Amino acid sequence: MILDKWEKFFKMHLPFVNATNSAAPTRYKTEQADARLPYKILVLCHTDDAAHVEQLMTQELLHAYVVQYQHSKLVGKGNLTNIAVEILCTIAERAKVVQLVTRLGLEKSVRSVRWESIPAKAAA
Repeated sequence: MILDKWEKFFKMHLPFVNATNSAAPTRYKTEQADARLPYKILVLCHTDDAAHVEQLMTQELLHAYVVQYQHSKLVGKGNLTNIAVEILCTIAERAKVVQLVTRLGLEKSVRSVRWESIPAKAAA
C-alpha cells in the first residue's frame, strides 16, 4: 500500500526527471541521459537478517543495474551488519534506486539505509 503511493509519486514526477535543457543539442541530451553514473547503497541491518536483505537487494539490482561492488561486514559486537553495494545507473533509473531504498527502509531488521552518488568515480 505504501509502495503504491511512492509509485504514483514517481510517475507524476517522471517528466521532471526526463526534462533536459532545450538549448542543448539532441545528441548531447541522449548521451547525457544514457550515461551510467556511480552510486552507493548503504544498509545497516541485524546480522540475523542480513542474508534476507542481501537477497532483496540482489533481486532488484541484478536485473536492471551494473553492480560493481558488494560487501558486507560485521559492525560493533557483531549484532549488526553493514552492507555496501556500488552500482552504475542512468539518470532515468535513479527513481528505481529510490524505490529500492524506500522498500529496504520498510524492512523490520533494517536500522538505516541510504544511497549516495560517488563523485570521485564520476569525474574519473
